[in-house]
Amino acid sequence: IVFRNVSAVGNSGWGFGFTLGPSPACKPWGGQTPITASFQNIAVDGAGSYGLKISANGPFPPGGQITVQGLRVANTMSSGLLVEDKGAGWPFHLADAVFKNVSVPMCPTPSGECPNGPLWIEGRNEQCDGVYLKNVTVVDDRARWAVSFMGEVANIIGQVKVNNSRCIAQPPYSNVSLSVTCEQPGSTT
Repeated sequence: IVFRNVSAVGNSGWGFGFTLGPSPACKPWGGQTPITASFQNIAVDGAGSYGLKISANGPFPPGGQITVQGLRVANTMSSGLLVEDKGAGWPFHLADAVFKNVSVPMCPTPSGECPNGPLWIEGRNEQCDGVYLKNVTVVDDRARWAVSFMGEVANIIGQVKVNNSRCIAQPPYSNVSLSVTCEQPGSTT
């Protein structure tokens, strides 16, 4: 499955959502055809919910992978990216992405913990395993964490650059090898 040069503008819900669910014929999951999806040069400008939502409900995804190369997300009410309940058998690769002015409502706590922050990775119903980020930038102006985690996560790997003078250092999270660096707005490094 390939989506190339596609924009979602002003959606009332998600910008884009890609969710695998279990086949009724497979209990538990298994024996399904692997699913590989590629998003290339995708833009979301304005969404009443998430910019991009990736999930696979169930512990045994059918195999394959999802790759997003060249993503621009702006002006979303909820997180620019939500990855949830995605088992180890279906890796998610995100490269060359910019999230700007996402998760518009204020965070509930002043500590910077924001379950609905710019990027949200959660394993609430199933462990979220296998998220790989490369050249991801969050442009933000609020004092909050750039990435929020919830539940069981594993193999969350990569780099996120935060262009924000009020950036709060990302606390460590178990099973996560994600480098989050804060930079001043306008920085070219």
